[in-house]
Amino acid sequence: MNDSHASLRDLYEVTVPELDSAQDVALACGALGARMVGGGFGGSVIALVGQDDVAQVATGVTEEAARRGFPAPMFFTAEPSAGARRIG
Repeated sequence: MNDSHASLRDLYEVTVPELDSAQDVALACGALGARMVGGGFGGSVIALVGQDDVAQVATGVTEEAARRGFPAPMFFTAEPSAGARRIG
């Protein structure tokens, strides 16, 4: 995830400062990986975060956005489910 974000940032130059900041801070606050996603060259950041670190990551990203004058971020938390499988 991290290398993919770096590639989007450095080789394709399609990230924006808000997303680069969110990715950096998420990793610094305990995310296992994070990268830009979404269309239109901007989009969102998806982060792989352990359940115990979700609040810390969200707080860190929110505080850094405010400090840098970025819009307040929104967060959606999802839990992974079992993978696809054949039934029957």
